[in-house]
Amino acid sequence: MEWLPWVVVFGTTGVLCLVVGLAIRGFRRTPRARARREVTWTHTGQALLRLDTAIEESDIELGLSGALYGGTAPRTLAAARAYAANARDDAFVRYQQALDRKETHPGAVREARHVGDLANRALLKLENAQLEHQKWLTANADAPAQVAAARERLTEIVAGLGDPTALERDLAEQFDDAEWAPVKDANDALEKALTEADRAIARAEENVDKPAKSVMANLAAGEKYLRAAESASLAADQAHRGVIDASIAVASELSSMRADIAKGVALQKTVPADAAERVGEELDRALASVEKIEPRADREPTAVITEISRIRDRLDLALGNARTARDRIEGARNALPATMSTARRTIAHAEAVVMQGSSADARVRLTEANDALAASRSAEDAVAALDAVRRAIRHAEDAEALANYARGRRA
Repeated sequence: MEWLPWVVVFGTTGVLCLVVGLAIRGFRRTPRARARREVTWTHTGQALLRLDTAIEESDIELGLSGALYGGTAPRTLAAARAYAANARDDAFVRYQQALDRKETHPGAVREARHVGDLANRALLKLENAQLEHQKWLTANADAPAQVAAARERLTEIVAGLGDPTALERDLAEQFDDAEWAPVKDANDALEKALTEADRAIARAEENVDKPAKSVMANLAAGEKYLRAAESASLAADQAHRGVIDASIAVASELSSMRADIAKGVALQKTVPADAAERVGEELDRALASVEKIEPRADREPTAVITEISRIRDRLDLALGNARTARDRIEGARNALPATMSTARRTIAHAEAVVMQGSSADARVRLTEANDALAASRSAEDAVAALDAVRRAIRHAEDAEALANYARGRRA
């Protein structure tokens, strides 16, 4: 019986370890523990956004100094910006991976905390470099030349834009308001950006001869708004092109959708009775949906194509394994153009919403949307490509929802 004390010792130790493990597990599930984890996620997301914003500001400062001084400014800021960009890219990837494991892996919150520390270190290094760069500019800048260059750039951009509202008028004559609303939104953003750029440059012009005041902050703000104006102009052009392309394609998409429904009717005869009934119900539903949206095709082409994509999704799900591999590939080929068009519009809209202010989660989802869309182009077959495009749409919709939620919390 000499072994009995050892059994008691090890048995007691095992029970204690089990109790401690259960206690820790239980604590992790308490509201307080969950709240602390959410605080960590929030702080990490905020750190990533601050780093991303600081990199954007550094790009503007480097652009201004490079244009005016031909690369003679110190390289400190450029080096810190490159380091910060690499850190940001790595941090966003690791944040995305941790986010995917948020609900299933206890170590995810530790990884998120580590990512936040990484972003804050890169941000501190970048901010110090920005201060040094600003000191150099203050000592060496030719303020009048800088301000004149900014005014000239604004004038050139305005002249190159022509009449942005022409795109709106072109669409308004043919399509419903909802179709050209993205163009109007982009033009509104364009007008606002140009107005703010003019104000920032005007403030710089007022202070250009005042030694006690630096014009760099105003010039940087002006350049930021000028870049926003250029982005808005591009978004308006793309939205306009999207509507025109949809109006050209919508008739063929409807015809293709009807052909797929006809193939589904033929396929219905080859499946078991219980499956045939379900397929028949979905085919009837799809046909009714097509007949409902078809009269809107001329006035609402993008909305109709988006609906066609959804009808195809439901029909594909209903037909499922009843299709042969060849049928699935052919169906995917037919579905790709409309689904791809929907994905591009959804991502473009999500990008516009995210750029207005969002969260790290929203930016991660937007990146995933763009990655999925890119993956669709190199997919091994049409079925894989279609799956990737559909993932892109879901991620873009999630990105928009997360961005709206983040703005709502800040309001």
